[in-house]
Amino acid sequence: SMVAERIAAAIQSISERWGAALVSSHYVSAPVGPIADQPDFLNAVAAWWPEQLPSPEEALALLQELEQEHGRERILVGGARTLDLDLLLHARQSRSSQGLQVPHPRMGERAFVLAPLRELFGDEFCWDVSLQTVTDRLCEPLVAKQECRMVAPGAALAGVTIGAASIGSATAAEPDD
Repeated sequence: SMVAERIAAAIQSISERWGAALVSSHYVSAPVGPIADQPDFLNAVAAWWPEQLPSPEEALALLQELEQEHGRERILVGGARTLDLDLLLHARQSRSSQGLQVPHPRMGERAFVLAPLRELFGDEFCWDVSLQTVTDRLCEPLVAKQECRMVAPGAALAGVTIGAASIGSATAAEPDD
C-alpha cells in the first residue's frame, strides 16, 4: 500500500543518516483520541542504536522535516495525516522542553506503540521509573480496549486510506543482548 511505502521511505531516509534500524512489523489500529471518525492508522516502531543518534532536538527536527517532505499538515490534533513521526525514546534520556518530551508522554497509553515495542524488545521491556513492562501496560483497561493488530508484509490493507499513517520512530532504547 502507499501508506506502508511511505513508512518504509521515512525509515530509509532516517537510516541513511543514523545507520541500520531494527524495525517492527506493521500494525493497524483504530484512531485513538478526540477524532474517532477517520480511517484506521498503519503504525510501526523503528529503533536505532543510541550512539548513532543526534541530540533529541536534532532528531525531532529531522522527523519533522521528513513529515513535511511527505506533505504533513498539522490541521487538527489527532486528525488524519500522511505521516506522523514521533520521537518515543532517546537513549534512555528524559527531556521536557517546548515542543519536545522524551519519553513520549502518551506512549504508555497507546497499543499501537506498545505492541511493536514488545515485538522488538520483549515482554519485559520498560522505559521509566514506574517499572511497568510493555506487557503490563498492554493489559491496562484503557489500552486493552484499543484495536491494534499486526498485519503481514504486503497484506491488503482494507480500510486504511491515504492520510492515515502513523509511525513511532527513532526509538533508541538499548535492545537486550
